[in-house]
Amino acid sequence: MWVGKLLIISALAASASAQLTNTTLLGILNTTQLSPANKFMEVLTSDSSFKPILDLLSSPGKHTVFIPTDQALKDLSNQSTSNGDFSDNVGPNNNTANGGSQTEQKPPEEGGSGSEPPPPGTEDQPEQQQTEAQEQSQEEGSGVQVPEDQQPEQQQQNAAIRALYAMIPRELKILQSDPNGGTGNMTTGGNFTNVTATTVPFKQGPYANLTAQNLLQYHVVNGSYLVKDLNDSSVLNTLLNNRTLDKNGVGLPIVINQLNITTNDNGDDQEQQQQQDIQMLAEQQDNSTTPAPASVPKRYVVGNGVDFANITIYDIEASNGVLHFIDRVLIPPGKPTDVIQNVSEAHTLAQMVEKNESAAGQINNAHNITVLVPSDEALSQANLGSSIQILAALNNLDAQPNNVQQLVKNHIFQGVYYINNMTVIANRTTGGHSIKNMNNASLPLTYVNATSVRVNNTATVIDPNILMDNGVMHVIDHVLGQ
Repeated sequence: MWVGKLLIISALAASASAQLTNTTLLGILNTTQLSPANKFMEVLTSDSSFKPILDLLSSPGKHTVFIPTDQALKDLSNQSTSNGDFSDNVGPNNNTANGGSQTEQKPPEEGGSGSEPPPPGTEDQPEQQQTEAQEQSQEEGSGVQVPEDQQPEQQQQNAAIRALYAMIPRELKILQSDPNGGTGNMTTGGNFTNVTATTVPFKQGPYANLTAQNLLQYHVVNGSYLVKDLNDSSVLNTLLNNRTLDKNGVGLPIVINQLNITTNDNGDDQEQQQQQDIQMLAEQQDNSTTPAPASVPKRYVVGNGVDFANITIYDIEASNGVLHFIDRVLIPPGKPTDVIQNVSEAHTLAQMVEKNESAAGQINNAHNITVLVPSDEALSQANLGSSIQILAALNNLDAQPNNVQQLVKNHIFQGVYYINNMTVIANRTTGGHSIKNMNNASLPLTYVNATSVRVNNTATVIDPNILMDNGVMHVIDHVLGQ
């Protein structure tokens, strides 16, 4: 059945994609109920303070936006409620469950028809059956009602968007469904009350002290980026450049990783492969009869280097950027001593830091740095002396015995070197292949692969691009200077 559907939609893919490039990001998000991110739009239209974000989505320019699906917002709401993370004046919207009525939010005018009525003859059916009938009618090209006052060009754009969403497997479409199978209000999660752009929704947890605007900005990148065109591990800067949160002031980064799909992967990966098949067929259709070269199926994740979201639907091109849908709300990177607590290969160093809250104060307050973190195994094999010495060195480098101070500074570099920067340096034909640490020693880099280099001919990067609010850290398999 899936193969048959692919053959049918492949002929539509190229024309739908071409027409979408004449539609804005906001237009795509507003045109059809089949969008898996209706709740995201409800938040944006719930208060006038979000107007700058809506303007960005509808204005000329190029931006890449990572949109949490309805299910992602619902999961966040339920988890935060369970953990007590919500601020006192913010929480899930349970008005409907309590007998109240929920005001329907009208989407911005730009973007077309918005919410559509059920197909004729389904008005008396249960909500789930109406939804299925509506999706079927849209996929078959019937039952779609477009306002008469819309121009023919806008009608064509809306039809193209509906065709695009019709291509998405039903397993992905139901990401926006409520527990009963409908697409109505999520009364037990996914909605947040009393939220404005300046609201701090969470009093604890990974999103604590971030405003709603901060969270939104961390999901938007300047420029248009298709994930299929990126490197195996690519870092992009977001619009979140609040200097309290972003010590470097260039926009807190996100990292996008490409992962090969294996036969042992779960159902989410199967859905990702289905989208790969759709895109491959569309490209074949768009590039005449020349067969596309065989490629290894990929899946894509985005995050801060420790916590990642799956990019479940990706590379939807608009006139002013690109949309990607993700299954989790992204977590901005924090200060180094907090980040290292979540790095699985560095538990030893993390425990040392945890025992002394003042440890690594100088690193936390630094700007534009790269830290190479020895793994647990690397530390166990090195002769480093007592953990007290290490903690003292991290806390106040200038007051430490010279040998310990030098050891710590061996692993800190002025400047932010993401793994793609390091591989470029390693591959230089002129200009040297080294970077300088805080001891002013030049350490040569040797290319290993697209996501790894060898430092000083001894330490290999085994976990790259772990983001911090003042730079980046990479886990290495050997202590430098040993």
